[in-house]
Amino acid sequence: MKILSDDIRTLHAESRALLAQSQHLRSLSEQARLEAAALRAQSRAARAGARVLREPLASDLARPGA
Repeated sequence: MKILSDDIRTLHAESRALLAQSQHLRSLSEQARLEAAALRAQSRAARAGARVLREPLASDLARPGA
């Protein structure tokens, strides 16, 4: 029965290691999700500001009635 007990201990240790790795990867994934959301918000704000505040382009000035 010692072999079975050692196998169970080994499997338990491997399971705990995999669980820790899974939790770490989940944390990294959540961090990446939050960073991506922040970048999307920043990009939307920049585009909205660019539409409101942008200076006329040379192509705009070349058109009649611009």
